[in-house]
Amino acid sequence: MKRGISITLLLLATNALYAQKFTMSCDPPFPDRLELSTQANDDCGIIGSETDSTTAHAKQNAAKNNLCATGDVISTTFVTFMRLQANLEKAGHAVFSSRSLPEDRSIFEDVAKTSNGDTIGEGTIVSLVAFVGKVKRGGKESVNCGLSKAVDVDSHIVLLPSRTAEECDSVTAEIIPHFRPMAWDAAGINSPEVPMRFTGQLFYDASHKPCANGVRDSGSPARFTNWEIHPVYAIEVCKNASMKRCSVDDDSVWMPLDEWLATQEAGDEPAQ
Repeated sequence: MKRGISITLLLLATNALYAQKFTMSCDPPFPDRLELSTQANDDCGIIGSETDSTTAHAKQNAAKNNLCATGDVISTTFVTFMRLQANLEKAGHAVFSSRSLPEDRSIFEDVAKTSNGDTIGEGTIVSLVAFVGKVKRGGKESVNCGLSKAVDVDSHIVLLPSRTAEECDSVTAEIIPHFRPMAWDAAGINSPEVPMRFTGQLFYDASHKPCANGVRDSGSPARFTNWEIHPVYAIEVCKNASMKRCSVDDDSVWMPLDEWLATQEAGDEPAQ
């Protein structure tokens, strides 16, 4: 399987440049039809508030901002994310904190296999079908240079396996502020009441702890795993209303979010 672009390669430019401007080695992974927000590119670089690209925090920030992952898109399920978390815990690589991040992020590569036999880990591009529980505005973080304006912070999306699932049963997807599609605002993402397909880079958030026995860890998001889809590369809406009719591998049942929103404005019939 093709691997995602090495995070190390994204750090070859000078620290001073990254500290001031957001630059990367590829074009944004979004269709040309989408209008993109670029203000954050002038406010914060790829390693955030870090000034030394070799630190563990800088490496994690660069991983969070990786819009250049390449390779085949691998289909996943919530069970896949459970397996990823369990395997990392078994290997003793799951527990860190914002003050104690791993220096070597290769421990997050090639962590688990999907039901199709694909090996996945940080840097793999994956797709997951889920219901959106809520969209939350991110706060001040090192990756966003401690800024707090809406244009400068992430959007945190709570992905649920069913409409009635608890937040501790969720997976997190994050849209970074750099080159963010304007159509991907909270109102738009919250609009569909049907399954949605999220595609993006698989990333391990080593700054937090997942829920334990259905209880959120203090200071951490409510979710069962620290594996995230981060950054999000694509958001699609299912043409049907049930999970059974929204196969992650059936492209014919999926419509890009911006196009779906346009059909709703035109008064088209909702999904069945």
